[in-house]
Amino acid sequence: MQTGRAIRFARVDEFAGSKEDGSARFEAYLAECMSSLTRGQLRLARETCETFLREAEAEGRATEAASARSVLGQALLNQGELKAARSVLERALADHGLRRDGETGSRFWDAEVSATAFLAAVEWHLGEAERARQLVNQAIRRAEELGILPIIGMALNWGAVLESQRHDVLATRNAADAVLALAEEHGIKSIADFNLWNGPPLLPAS
Repeated sequence: MQTGRAIRFARVDEFAGSKEDGSARFEAYLAECMSSLTRGQLRLARETCETFLREAEAEGRATEAASARSVLGQALLNQGELKAARSVLERALADHGLRRDGETGSRFWDAEVSATAFLAAVEWHLGEAERARQLVNQAIRRAEELGILPIIGMALNWGAVLESQRHDVLATRNAADAVLALAEEHGIKSIADFNLWNGPPLLPAS
């Protein structure tokens, strides 16, 4: 019987097809990383992210490596390895800042936004509340500059998460309403569902 890890990597190969098609393979790695994180399979997510990162670095794919570090940082955050997550995410942002030139497709453009948002969550848990708010606002601004709706929704959602951690119910409701308004306007059901599932109780409507 195949292990979950073997099945995941078999799926990467199946999705990517030829090993020579690097872009498809790295997109498959990213999809598998996110799938494992969503399912709560943190060890598998971390292993997949680490493989993604090693192969991206070996092939000199700086943008893909930044994307790999972004999702690896989230995996480390979810495992409670906060200082390791901070280091990985800061490296992702440093590398991405050097290559903000759109050299690859939009599948990887959200690495900067997601790394910034994940780093905000890390800083919050490390007690750096003001730094956390600065970072999440930075993530939202950058997402709006990119103008890609799912990325904007993701950044706004992390803003709502941080407001909820502050136990500011009104601010949380306002932030969550912004996510839901975007999702409903553009019919992005997955963002609306995630916000409702992940969010805290809100104030009743006035």
